[in-house]
Amino acid sequence: MVDIERKRKYNREQYHKNKEKILEDKKKYYESNKEHLKKKSRDRYQDTREEQKKYQKTYTQNNSEKIRIAKEIYYKDHKEEILNKCKVYNKTIEGKITNIKRRHKRRASIQNNGVYVLSVKFFNKHFNQLFCSYCGGALTDRHLDHIIPVSRGGTHSEGNLITVCPTCNLKKSGKFLIEYKNQIRSV
Repeated sequence: MVDIERKRKYNREQYHKNKEKILEDKKKYYESNKEHLKKKSRDRYQDTREEQKKYQKTYTQNNSEKIRIAKEIYYKDHKEEILNKCKVYNKTIEGKITNIKRRHKRRASIQNNGVYVLSVKFFNKHFNQLFCSYCGGALTDRHLDHIIPVSRGGTHSEGNLITVCPTCNLKKSGKFLIEYKNQIRSV
């Protein structure tokens, strides 16, 4: 036991004495064997992937409070940076789509009325639409309107949503499409 401790101490001393040379040698070795080391790393990952997932799941379950506290501390320390990243992301198309999906999912789950996850294909189609489906005016801002209002039994699904201008959407409000068209004609 004494020999092992003495050897460890000697190795530590040698490492600290020759740290620069050791690090330089490691760097050279990595550069000359880059592809081999990457392949070895990928193979090791593939071999242990299921074990790693299982370990992560177990660790998360056993340390949920510790993880929650660490996340809170990180958020407090980096609050401004996180909020700035969120602002930038929310201005992108992906951010806008994510926020719309979140709002729609929340509303549908509260009202418990059918499908609330809309496809990316659906959002692309509606974000690229140039004219209002009701008045035919050019779209500078877009609203998704329920043809049959959710408040009157309509579902929150792709077949019941249409792209309209904010003015038409707010005027239509909770009316059926036929009621809204009759209102427009009478005015």
